[in-house]
Amino acid sequence: MDPKEKLRKKLKEITGAEAPTDFCALLNASMEVGEISTKDFAEKFSVSRPTVDRWRRDKNRPSSILNKYVYEKLLEYLENK
Repeated sequence: MDPKEKLRKKLKEITGAEAPTDFCALLNASMEVGEISTKDFAEKFSVSRPTVDRWRRDKNRPSSILNKYVYEKLLEYLENK
C-alpha cells in the first residue's frame, strides 16, 4: 500500500473520533503526502501560519471541534488529489 493510501485509511478510521495522540504525526504526514504548504494549510483552515507551525511541532493542537474538521478536510483533499 502506498503512503497516500495508508494515510487515507488512517484518516478514514479517525474521522469523527476523538483527537488521536499522534495528531502532530498525522498532520505532518498529510501535509507531506498531499504536498500542502504551511501557508496554504493556514489559509484553508483560517488560522495563522504560526498556529500551523505549533501544531506541526506538537506545541499545541486545535480544539476537539476543529480536530474533526481538520481530519475531514485533509481526507477530502487527499481523495481529490
